[in-house]
Amino acid sequence: SNGMVTFDLKASTDAHVALGPSSVTYGGGRSIDDHYEIVLGGWGNTQSVVRYESGGLNEMKHLGNVLNSIKFRKFRISWQYITSFTLS
Repeated sequence: SNGMVTFDLKASTDAHVALGPSSVTYGGGRSIDDHYEIVLGGWGNTQSVVRYESGGLNEMKHLGNVLNSIKFRKFRISWQYITSFTLS
């Protein structure tokens, strides 16, 4: 499905956003993450990434500073069929 979330954020580094349910438990009690993780301003505010699960592989990457520790910045995350993300 399509969707969008907007928010204001004031941080110096490592803001994490999870999109989707927190986890899914399968037979045998095995639980895995069932969400996308978006890291804004990770690695000392040098890059932002999208992952298919918390702590997973970096599937998409944006290099550059995106966070500000002094004033709020507005972020919008939108998706289409959960196959692509747009961060602005």
